[in-house]
Amino acid sequence: FLDNNKLTGSMPDWIFSSNDFL
Repeated sequence: FLDNNKLTGSMPDWIFSSNDFL
């Protein structure tokens, strides 16, 4: 679920991205 695009933003950004987790 750790996407480079998401990591570029704040931690909460990719953490709240449930789509990536699923």
